[in-house]
Amino acid sequence: MRERKGWMRPGVSALARVLLLLVALTLVGGCSYPRLKPCVKGGKTYGVIPGWYSGEWWEMYEAALSYADGECWDKAREYFEKCIRIEPEDKWRIRTGGTHYTDWGYNFVGYFPHRELGIVYYRLREQSPEFIDLAARELVRSLASEESKRGTDYLAKAVEYKVRRENADRSAPFVKNVDAAGAFPTSEASLTILGRAGDDVHAGRILAKSDRGHERVFSFDLIDKEKKALSYKTNADFALRFPLEPGYNLIDIMAVDFTGKRSEPKRLTAYRDVQSPAITFWVEPRSDSKNIVALEFQLADEFGLGDFFVNGNPYPDALEKKGYGFPVEVSTDSKGTVVTVAVRDMAGNESVQRIDDKMLKEVLEKAMAPPPAYDRGKPSIKLSDDDGTETSDGAVTVVTFDRQKFIYGRVCDDTVVASLSIDGVAREFPRKRCVGFAGIVQVESPDSSKTVELVATDAEGNKDVNTITVERKTRAVSGVGARLCVGLEKMEKVSPGIVKDDADMSKDAEARFFEAMTSQGRFQPAAGEHSGGKSAPEAAVFCDVEERRNLLETRAVLVDLDTETTLASENYYVDVPAGQEARSGAILMLMEGLNLEFAESLPLLEGKVLEFDKDTVTADLGLDAGIKAGMKIYVFKKDPADAEAGCDILGEARVKHAKRDRCMAEPERLDRLSMEEGHLVITK
Repeated sequence: MRERKGWMRPGVSALARVLLLLVALTLVGGCSYPRLKPCVKGGKTYGVIPGWYSGEWWEMYEAALSYADGECWDKAREYFEKCIRIEPEDKWRIRTGGTHYTDWGYNFVGYFPHRELGIVYYRLREQSPEFIDLAARELVRSLASEESKRGTDYLAKAVEYKVRRENADRSAPFVKNVDAAGAFPTSEASLTILGRAGDDVHAGRILAKSDRGHERVFSFDLIDKEKKALSYKTNADFALRFPLEPGYNLIDIMAVDFTGKRSEPKRLTAYRDVQSPAITFWVEPRSDSKNIVALEFQLADEFGLGDFFVNGNPYPDALEKKGYGFPVEVSTDSKGTVVTVAVRDMAGNESVQRIDDKMLKEVLEKAMAPPPAYDRGKPSIKLSDDDGTETSDGAVTVVTFDRQKFIYGRVCDDTVVASLSIDGVAREFPRKRCVGFAGIVQVESPDSSKTVELVATDAEGNKDVNTITVERKTRAVSGVGARLCVGLEKMEKVSPGIVKDDADMSKDAEARFFEAMTSQGRFQPAAGEHSGGKSAPEAAVFCDVEERRNLLETRAVLVDLDTETTLASENYYVDVPAGQEARSGAILMLMEGLNLEFAESLPLLEGKVLEFDKDTVTADLGLDAGIKAGMKIYVFKKDPADAEAGCDILGEARVKHAKRDRCMAEPERLDRLSMEEGHLVITK
């Protein structure tokens, strides 16, 4: 028998053999995966990760991030490239090895080696001309796998630097074929602007501004995701959603390239019509029938009429009549609803007039009254409000939030109305005992007024003079809501293991998130550890947070807990200066930025309860504010002026009808007993 030597010889205990084997394996492992070489700068050590380095891709990524934080660029490039060879795709969340829970997350990290390598090359751009091309290549690969605001920003910086260095952009961009999608005019609160832009290098972005104070930006995509390559838009189409105010909106659209050159602006004039058409009518008896009369309808709209329906059937040649003399024959023997007429304008706004037997009897009695032998009475001018209710004679004051106010009504006389003028301008109409009128009053300046005079004359020369004062006021309804109750789920930490105090950072970020929510007034924190709120959440934020020595980044999703639909998904990052105090301030900046992104993507509307009963809640949010039938509103038991108090949700209501300055909503799961006039409402 061969004699055993070394650690296998007789006399060596089993325990000693195991220990010797472990030492040997450790030495072998150490040869395969040498320890990371630290990089010391400014008294700080970079490139060292917790625990024993075993050559896993996530350890390489951690080391690369640490080297990059210390500006040890060569080592950072080396280890980013190493981990890319093993795990090549950037991802918001990627699982590391093992199944155990660590103090920095359940084996999930944010993984962006291409993006971070591209940023390293961008910061080395002055050292070699090829580095800016490498930066763009890596950033494109990152964005092709996973979009991120940080990657998009640095790609734009890299391309701008490249264009300026090569002096490639020699001419200004252009914009052409600008138009609006959909019907014109429109009743919608926004429209889609279509067009085409180009540049000798890249069109860059589209900037749209209106005379009503709105501004929007459309950025052309710089990458082809399928090819994972840069894709310059020298001639490309764009579609930009733009908000509209009621009335005329003058929108200037221009292209801006990477060097800051701007195209000549193209102007788009859009008209948002939120006023429903006016319907007036009178009775014309027929001499050949005692129980059949003709109802003469007159229609008017501030921009233009569309379709006219009688009992649901379209009226023939309605548009050709220009709003005058729509005769509809009805029987005086009818009971209940005699006739229902509806008119729709070119923007899609609709008015409905239902005439029942009582109303028909009243107007018929007036129409059948014999004219006096001598017409000594003056004509009667009556103005209608937005829901068709007629005002009394005399001076009338109406309010508008826009530059113009659509007014309408009718003039009646015992014999015949001979003439009518509005602010000195004569109106043409058929000579009848009752005629309708309509017009537009312009008030150019906010918080000002204009008075117009209406003069009606009958056939005998009798005259009636009324005045209408249109007051233009600043809209009290805010364009951004302030009390949607939002809760925050526990933040998922996706930072690499090089961050020692990551757990504390995440806890601090949750508190900062609620602090930002309260300070910006867009959301109301729901009840929770950090918020002090009183209500259960109506929506929840699910958030991933990554922290490094010089970076804070988050991706968050806002979910409606009622419908389980995603309301918004946002990504935000902040570059962090050195020092714990600066890091704490950066967390607040991060959460304020995240809140702002959510607020801009959710332009909710805020108003107050005007009145209510068991079937209807009336609020001061109307067509002017962008309210439409079918929208849902929350009702809160508090005054919005009290910014410190929590919100107390009384329930929900769904809008069933909207006028210019108010809406009527049907309650759904609403505590009516606790409701009062002046309570807050907000659209969902």
